[in-house]
Amino acid sequence: MVNEMVNEFSAASDNIENYQAALSATTFQRDFSNLGDSIKFQRSFKEVLRFSVLKGSLALYFYVGNNMGKLILLFILTILSYWFLRGLRVKLVEDGRLVQNMSGQLVFRYPALSAMLIVISIFQFIFPEPPFVFNLIIWLCSATALTFIFRGFITRYWMTFWLAVFMFFLIVSGINLVLQASRPERWVMLLVSLIAFLTFLIFFVTGRNRELKEKWIIYFIGIAVILELASALANIYGRYNLSKMLLTTGIFNIITGVLFAWTIRLINEGLLYANELYKTPERSLFYVNFDRVGSHIPNIFKILLIIGWTILLGRNFYAFNKITNPVKNFLETPRSVGAYSFTIENIVLFFGILIIASLVSQVVSFFASDKHDSSGNRIKGVGSWLLLIRISIVSIGLFLAFAAAGIPLDRITIIVGALSVGIGFGLQTLINNLISGLIISFEKPVNVGDMVEIRGRSGVMKSIGFRSSIMTTYDGAEIIIPNGDLLNEHLVNWTLNDDTRRIELNISVAYGTDLAKVRTLLLELVDTDTRIASHPAPSVLVKEFSSSSVDFQLFLWAKQISESSKIKSDILILIDTHFKAHNITIPFPQQDVYIHSDPNDIKKQPPHHSESNQK
Repeated sequence: MVNEMVNEFSAASDNIENYQAALSATTFQRDFSNLGDSIKFQRSFKEVLRFSVLKGSLALYFYVGNNMGKLILLFILTILSYWFLRGLRVKLVEDGRLVQNMSGQLVFRYPALSAMLIVISIFQFIFPEPPFVFNLIIWLCSATALTFIFRGFITRYWMTFWLAVFMFFLIVSGINLVLQASRPERWVMLLVSLIAFLTFLIFFVTGRNRELKEKWIIYFIGIAVILELASALANIYGRYNLSKMLLTTGIFNIITGVLFAWTIRLINEGLLYANELYKTPERSLFYVNFDRVGSHIPNIFKILLIIGWTILLGRNFYAFNKITNPVKNFLETPRSVGAYSFTIENIVLFFGILIIASLVSQVVSFFASDKHDSSGNRIKGVGSWLLLIRISIVSIGLFLAFAAAGIPLDRITIIVGALSVGIGFGLQTLINNLISGLIISFEKPVNVGDMVEIRGRSGVMKSIGFRSSIMTTYDGAEIIIPNGDLLNEHLVNWTLNDDTRRIELNISVAYGTDLAKVRTLLLELVDTDTRIASHPAPSVLVKEFSSSSVDFQLFLWAKQISESSKIKSDILILIDTHFKAHNITIPFPQQDVYIHSDPNDIKKQPPHHSESNQK
């Protein structure tokens, strides 16, 4: 029964392929009588609609069911993109650099809508041979998001144009879902094509090109003018299939062109500001040279835009399959190396998943690190678990890559077994650092963002990686420390449990000063500073009676270790000011030098009158 069903499906597929080829061969031939001639055969338009709705819903149901994993991936990528854009927006707000009119920063206006538009526009190509109803939903979501992004940003003139295109898109999409020809549909097609032709012609001829944010959209409008006029003529002279193809292609040409143009614009804006935010030593993300990204869209983005636009439009023409089928066969043809078989498509998919997993790991590493609030207090994030999270992401990506590429897991066992030999001979240090990284993640002797001191160098832990960690010193240098050294060295962690730090000040007063008054005055000075902790409370001790002064020790705790130096400086200035106001003298070391001369030595000297002898 299974074999019989497979044969039926195979025969049906071949019949559909042959029928599509036959239709393509007769594209320019007459399908029906001229639009004004008498009707030879008529079917109820209501029945045509019912059949079209049934077919479209079934096609969508089965296609979504077969591609649920890719839809979930699309959703996850949208969430991650939103997280990334929202993080950039928060940083711009903190720096006070988010402009009111969103000029050059439109991608941050609605991060969720921008993320949806970017991800859908780029990753819609992972869906193989989607039915039109699926493409309709994809484009409808993207166009709706772009409409909200446009609102209040582009001029009213071009906003009117976009709304007109969006309306035409909805109408021709409904027409394209109708499967069987009917005279009412042909009249609607003629009316829509003529109105669209006149509308696009007006905007093309009298359009305010200076107000266009993306100048090349005018070329899409010109193509639509030609296609809509050709659709009307083909419809009048009985070329129904050709007319519908030209009608839909003209509208879809503008929709996809605008979507891709603004997707590239939003991506470029995001990369431009990412470049500025990640230039500082403590922030680094993809290790990409963002300096090559400027305010103008790179040519590679334009090339990708044209390729994507061509593919989406080419799907409307059966002849396009003659170009794509050889490429598809090249990617999907099984190849063998010994007993192992593979395809180029699987290899590309394997490395693609690994790259995405690596990028996701970098994004999570950046945004999940410890942050500071407006007052400078460190907010504990998941920085101490970042290494485990990154390992989990990369591991999941690795297994997904093997599964997607069809590589059996027993091959991984063979690879690991082969690597174990090399580990035993020459990779002891590498393995030691990798295991040390895992120990650091579990024991957490140091977290991302901690202020540490190792080998006499002080700084802040920037990241804890698989093999090594990075510490940013206070003079701006970045020190790469193997994880094994972090465990083996005597590591001083100033912020392991909290961010407080004790400050010790040595103060001297002259003999005869009221010591109780000095002690009370010092405590009053430090009690008024909100940066100083009340528990433990500040204390003042008399240290000793030195040769020329009475020495005090003032102990206090700074709430934030990062402010300890500034607090110490401010307290010393206050002490000097208040001591002067209360006539308390801070002595300085003095020595009396007595010179004794012998009268006999003076008499023995010869009577020279030079300046040196007189001295």
